[in-house]
Amino acid sequence: MREILRRGIDGYLLKQNLPEQLADELHRLKAGIPPLSPDIATAMLAYMAEARSATRPFSPLESLSRREREIFDGLTAGASRNALAQRFGISHHTVATHTRSIYHKLEISTRAELGMLAARASG
Repeated sequence: MREILRRGIDGYLLKQNLPEQLADELHRLKAGIPPLSPDIATAMLAYMAEARSATRPFSPLESLSRREREIFDGLTAGASRNALAQRFGISHHTVATHTRSIYHKLEISTRAELGMLAARASG
């Protein structure tokens, strides 16, 4: 069922439909009314309900690696690149590289935007 929905079908009928029903459904399809047998409609509704309950909002922060998230948290707490380099035992150049990656992934360009994003993410 999932694969059928992903392919963008116009309708779906089961083999057990009578030839007269098939002809009626083809005329309806031509008129823009998608044919769906009751069994398929029920299955589609169940699938859509399941998909809605499984969907949760995506946070852009989820795209960050563990280290990028640590750098993000440090930057939003006001730490300098040098302080973060010392804290994590890496060079300040590596912190700068992580910072550029964070800005790119989050589609931001300033520390102010970083702070605003952190505030929104925290609630």
